[in-house]
Amino acid sequence: MPKSVVLCPNCKVPMVYVQEVERVGNERRIVRYYKCPACGAKIMDEVLKIIRVNGSVKLIAEQAPARFVEGNRRPAPRHSSHLRRSSRHSR
Repeated sequence: MPKSVVLCPNCKVPMVYVQEVERVGNERRIVRYYKCPACGAKIMDEVLKIIRVNGSVKLIAEQAPARFVEGNRRPAPRHSSHLRRSSRHSR
């Protein structure tokens, strides 16, 4: 479990740590990443593979490349003060 706060590079909102489990045949893949609740952006953290072979279990830990995956939603503007200023000048 992460101990520090990771901020989204897009909208500077604290990201949530997520863990997903995928099953494919005799292999399970656990993917851990940070996800922004506002824009959906992801930062990959690590991948764990659990493989069953001849009655035994093999665990493979892979450090995922710390890559940023763009979110699909646009973050809301942080401050609307620029809108108020522009409306004053247009009068």
